[in-house]
Amino acid sequence: LFTEKIMPAGNAALISYDRLQDDTAKEFTRALSELGVDVNAEALGRAIPMASAREAADDETRRGRTLVASLDRGSFVRDGSVGQWREHFTADDLARIAALLDQCGVNPSDALPADAIT
Repeated sequence: LFTEKIMPAGNAALISYDRLQDDTAKEFTRALSELGVDVNAEALGRAIPMASAREAADDETRRGRTLVASLDRGSFVRDGSVGQWREHFTADDLARIAALLDQCGVNPSDALPADAIT
């Protein structure tokens, strides 16, 4: 299992951004369950809209600063679209990521989208 290879204590859950965007409640519930956290469906229903990329960007505007300091761009938050990573990672980047995962004993196909693995 991916999380046991990376975090032997088991205190981690693999979350795919694409799946998180596709069905946020389902993916977040699964991740919390893997971490042994009881899920309050009502609280989760209130929290999800407040955690959107748009809401995070609006929060940066309200605060007058980015969520992360020392950025060379205006905002930590991009547009939040699924697959946006394709605009920022080269084939060489993805090969290095896959190699690192493999070194950790993780099958890259367990962590990367199928079209990212060459």
